[in-house]
Amino acid sequence: MTDAVTRARALLDAWRARRADRIDAVRFHFIEAMERRTREQTGTVRKLLDERLSSLLEAYGRDVANAATDDAATAGSPARGLLGELVDEIHRHAATRGSRAPTSAR
Repeated sequence: MTDAVTRARALLDAWRARRADRIDAVRFHFIEAMERRTREQTGTVRKLLDERLSSLLEAYGRDVANAATDDAATAGSPARGLLGELVDEIHRHAATRGSRAPTSAR
């Protein structure tokens, strides 16, 4: 194995250990597949694949860094998912309905 592939494998393993593989699971899987294919090649094909693998790793590395920055920025507040947003919307809707006067008597 070349140093480039060894570094790529070590980086992928480190990201997986930090659960950074979940940032974009499909893309991470693609990069792992590219690393395996690159490992099997030689010559000009290997050089081209090494370059492509390197660019994929750099791009994913930027996303890992951005995700870490985003996590640090929101560390003090709880994460709100889609369900949380739905609950907020229900509360807003209920508050709006409760503040209106009834339009007809029953």
